[in-house]
Formats: sequence, C-alpha cells, structure tokens
Amino acid sequence: MRTIKKLLLPLAIGLIGIAVAALLIVRNGQMVGRFQIEASDLLMVRVGGPRFGSRPISQDIVLVLYDRKSATQMKHLSTFAEDLQLYRNLLNAEAKVVMDSRIVAAATPDAFPEIQRLLDGMLDLSAEGKILRDVWLGPGMNRAGDKDYGKVIAMNIINTHPHLLPIVGSRIYPLFVPDATGPLESAPLILSRKYWGLDLLQPIEVIHTIEEKGILSKWHVMFPNFAPESDTSSSPYAIGNHEFTWHPYQPISPSVPPVGFWVSYDPLASNYSRHSFCDVQIQATKEDFGNKIVIIGYASDIDPTSDTYEIPSLLGKATAAEVLACATQTLLDDRDMREPPEWIRLLVAALLVLGIALVAGLAKPIQAALTSASFFLLYFFSLIIAYRNGIYGDFFVAPASAAATGVLAGGANAWLGLRSRQRVVDLFGRYVPRAIVNQLMLRPDFDRITMGGINREVTVMFADIRGFTSFSQDLEPEEVVRQLNALLDIMVTCVFENEGTLDKFIGDAILVLFNAPLDQGDHADRAVQTAVHIQKRLHGHLSGLRVGIGVHSGQAIVGNIGTPKRMEYTAIGSTVNIASRLCDVAQAGEVVVSKSVLDRLHGDYSVDPTTNVVVKGIAIPLEIARVRPGTPT
Repeated sequence: MRTIKKLLLPLAIGLIGIAVAALLIVRNGQMVGRFQIEASDLLMVRVGGPRFGSRPISQDIVLVLYDRKSATQMKHLSTFAEDLQLYRNLLNAEAKVVMDSRIVAAATPDAFPEIQRLLDGMLDLSAEGKILRDVWLGPGMNRAGDKDYGKVIAMNIINTHPHLLPIVGSRIYPLFVPDATGPLESAPLILSRKYWGLDLLQPIEVIHTIEEKGILSKWHVMFPNFAPESDTSSSPYAIGNHEFTWHPYQPISPSVPPVGFWVSYDPLASNYSRHSFCDVQIQATKEDFGNKIVIIGYASDIDPTSDTYEIPSLLGKATAAEVLACATQTLLDDRDMREPPEWIRLLVAALLVLGIALVAGLAKPIQAALTSASFFLLYFFSLIIAYRNGIYGDFFVAPASAAATGVLAGGANAWLGLRSRQRVVDLFGRYVPRAIVNQLMLRPDFDRITMGGINREVTVMFADIRGFTSFSQDLEPEEVVRQLNALLDIMVTCVFENEGTLDKFIGDAILVLFNAPLDQGDHADRAVQTAVHIQKRLHGHLSGLRVGIGVHSGQAIVGNIGTPKRMEYTAIGSTVNIASRLCDVAQAGEVVVSKSVLDRLHGDYSVDPTTNVVVKGIAIPLEIARVRPGTPT
C-alpha cells in the first residue's frame, strides 16, 4: 500500500505533463513553432553549436556580391548598363541561370520606362529567361507588346519580410508571391525549375496547384474571409520529379499563401563561392561560373536596403542573396524536412514524459538525475539520426514537457522526503540547536558542518561605497534604498561571476570570501579580478559614486558561527581585520592589496610600486600596492 501511494503522485504529475505536451503538439501555435526552430537549430546546424546535422556544401551555386571592394572601386551603386554587362559576362562564362536578388520596383507607369530598358536588355541577352531579377511591377506593366517580362522576373519574397515572426523569415521560405496576374512561384522554385530545365508555372497553374495540394484549406483556416473553403487533403509540393513537404506559417498579409518549405542550413552559408561584383563585371570565367546558378546581391556590410537576416549557419547577419542561395540549395539537394505523423509524436512524448516523471518521483536524486540524463541522451540521439534522414522530430515540446515534469516530480519526491525527515527535526531539536538540525536535514555531508569551524587560508575582500552617506542626505528613504540596491547589485554580480562567497552586507559595504567554503587554487586572482571588475563597471555610474576596495590573503577561522537561534557562515581573525583596514586606506576607485595577495597572483596586472602604511589597530607597517582597474588580464 505504501508503495502504491508513493507511485500515485509522480504518475499523476506525469499524466498532467502528457496532457500539456499533447495540447502543444496538436495546437502547435506559432510561438511553439518558434521554439522548435530555435531548439533544432541550436543542436543541429547553428554555428558554434555541435552541428550534428551538418554536411558539406555543394558547388551548384555561386554568389556575386556588391561588396566593399566593389563600392571602393566603382564609387557608386551599379547602373542598369553595368548590370547588363555583368549578366553578359556570366552568360559568356556559360552560367546555367543568373538571378539578381537586388530588388527594383515600378509602382506607377511613370517609373516604368527605366526598368523597361533593363528588362528589354535582359530579354535581348537571353530570350529563354536564363537571366532573372527581383522586380516588382504595378498592375498591367508585366507585358509590353509581344514581350513577356514574366520570363525574366523571379521575386525573392524574402526581401518583403512576409512572415509575422522574424525568425520564420529565414527558416521557412514562402512557396508563392502575390502578383497582379495571380500568385507566382517564388525565386527558389523558379531557379530550381530553370536548373532542371523545366517549364515555369503560369498563375492559373499555380492556383490549381494551391487547390490540389491542400494549401487552400490551410489558407482558409488562417484567413476565412480571404480564401475559400476547401476539403482537399494535404499532399507534397512537386517540381518535376522532386517532391517536398510544405509547412504553414503566419504571414503578415492574407494575400500571401501562408505556406513555405523548410530551408536547410546544414551546409555553412559562409562556404559558398563568392566573387566581387566589380571583378565579374570586368571578366567572368567558365571555370568559376560554368553550369552554375549565379545569385547576385549585396554584401551584408554594404546593403543599402538593410535586408539582412539571422540564420543559424552564419555568424553575423546574412543577406537576402545568401538566404536565397540556401533556400535554392535545399530544393536542389532534395533536403526535404518532414514531420512524422502526429500520433507518433504524441506517443514518443508520452513515453518520455511519463518515464522521466516516474524516475524523478521514485528514485534517489543522483540515480534519478543519471537515469533521466540517459533518457534524454537516447531521445536526442534518435532525433539526430532522424534529422539526418530528413525527419524533423520534436526538439522542444516533448523534452521541455519531460524536463518540467521531472522537476515537479523530483520536487514532490523531495517534499515527501522532507516531511519524513521533519520528524527527525522534531526529535533531535530538543538536543541540538534548531539551525544545526535544519542544516543536517538539507546537507548530505552534514557531519562536516560544525559549530566551531575550521582554520584555512582565504582571501578576504572588503568593498565600501565612498560618500554614500552624504549622497543620500537629501534623498527620500525609498530612493536611498533603491540607489544602494542598484550599486550593491553590480558589486554582487561581479562577486558571483568570479565564484566568490558573499559573506555579508555591512551598511553600504560588502564582505566577500574566496577559497571558502570550496577550495579555489587561484583565490587571490579571483579576488583581484572581482575588485577590478567592480571598479570598471562602476566607473561613470549615474550616481557618480565610487568604491574603495581592500584585499588581503591569510589564515582565518571559517565556519558556522552564532547562536542556536541565528547562525551564519563567516570568517573571523586578523586576516579579516587587515582586509577591512586596507579598505579604509583605499580611495574612491582604488583597489589596495597586501603583499600576501601579490605573492599569490598568477595573472598579469598593472600594479603600482609597493609602499608601507600603518593602519589602525596594527602596530607593524603593512606593505601594500594599488592595482589599476583599467588593465587586468
């Protein structure tokens, strides 16, 4: 019976976790999708991460970028005549297809003639449409006489930021773009068709495809007043013999079909072959561009449109041309990412959540942690294998639900354990101080905790805010507390960054210990680094206040000191007193250290020559030095 009762609580928590995970999987809102993307990118393809999903880049695509070199040599953005010369050189180098992602637009007939000359020149160079450019034309301007400018226009919709969530703008590339004549396929699809020698879809064919593939039903769900209802089931999108799964997203406009394909960032975007616009505008070779897709664009540091994006496979910002290259490469490589059926995702999530809940709720802490870690490792190993085979698993909902459930079940397990141990407290509380009993209950190494403490080497740091009393005289009490807390927060943050022990607050000063309670072989360096960081971060503070800091190393008695009603972990002895006196010596903005600290430093610091000072309460002069806050290593 006792075992059954112990099982009920983690089982109930596990079932609640399964219900939450199921709800998130079935509803799968945009925010959940965003976290899924972030989690998968971090694990699989993000630069600086493990990149378990990485693979070599192919040589199908070459970038020609108007970069800083081009801007320096040409001293202006390229003209249409220079663009046409670039296209001509690339065609002479036998490029398979050329795509210029630098968008130009003509919203009214008055703006059309100049762009018309560019389009005429592109058609003259390649009547079959081997040259494409991102061009937006107003209604009725896509044709002129017998010339069909649609042959040389491929809209890179990423330039228009069609996604409601910014991260989706580089992760899910829209399949279609709105046009005055109807929806058209976006640039990556057109480039893929050109590369494979396939005909482009006309607007009426795109409309039929939207209906056939079940996209219209998704469109209607998001915008019922804009798109008609359809009961057609979803099916993969096809370009010739190549099929890939489409994914829904939330667009900013109902006129854009809310579906796209998953862009693969498995290859590093920085590995694409790149050439400067100014070089190719003079000469292009078959060796560099023969039988390649050439994408023209701006470099990220020169882009006048600021069309830059966060992508996982590139440090810094990626340009629209780089995103287009990755999107097109995804289609060329058939790097289709598809989700497993919903029932499989629900089953896997349920097993993971329930398993973690039972382990955390029943096992001892260390055993539960190791077993849970094994479950997670096995789960993510399976995700990696699936991802590399084109199956996009659950990188967020199931593991996050399992982790949260494990924490709750583990907390419940600990709470039940504390309740049983509370009886020990009630029993032994009659014989030893209650504070010690509480520590014995919480600490597995309680036998090492003693009332008297131990004698050990420590480095002690005192930091005192200079002039705070006079500064606060004209302030309201609430403002005094706010200002003091803000300054102390900066100081404490620096302490914790260097793993110091904040012993206590003493008015507007703090006492910090290093090498206690844990051993720190570089405790003197940690103390000096903390002091330097405090001075640097408080330099130029809005309050105008500065801190004087004293640091000293030596032996001290460290332990739990106090009475049965109140105890605190602290250090006592002459080492603490000397550090306090050195703090008194330090002026605002100074770090004063003793000779014993200097002897223990291993890093390089800018230190003034040592001097001798006599401080209150110590008869023998102390040899001290001042560390300059501006130049720590």
